[in-house]
Amino acid sequence: MNCQYVIQPGDTFEKIAIQFYNDPFLAEKLRQYNGLYNPAVIIVGQPIDIPATLDFHGAAAMPNALAMPQCFQQILDFFGNIYDFFDEDGCFDENAWCDEMIATAKLPFPVALSCDHSRQIRKVRCHKKIVDIISNVF
Repeated sequence: MNCQYVIQPGDTFEKIAIQFYNDPFLAEKLRQYNGLYNPAVIIVGQPIDIPATLDFHGAAAMPNALAMPQCFQQILDFFGNIYDFFDEDGCFDENAWCDEMIATAKLPFPVALSCDHSRQIRKVRCHKKIVDIISNVF
């Protein structure tokens, strides 16, 4: 169904969820999908995306899904403060960062590199907090 909807006077996310999905219980997912984190704030005239229900069910089925950080401090708190890995001379210690924050996600099948289709990979390095998500995507 992927489309946009412009919020009208009297709308609530429950009403919009009923209108498009016939399911008021998708209101919270619809609000989060659009990056609107305060349920009390709904602005008349604001466009929102109306995704296919499959998009909701896919996100709900994924274990360990990350909540969207709401500010820079939350990003630092969740993923780690990269500034902690600079020495007094302002040099970044990449090895220390990688040792503490980076992990390997194993892929369930070989994936061709987009830049070189003759090569395939079976694992990728990513932040340790998204290893399960990357694995589940594939």
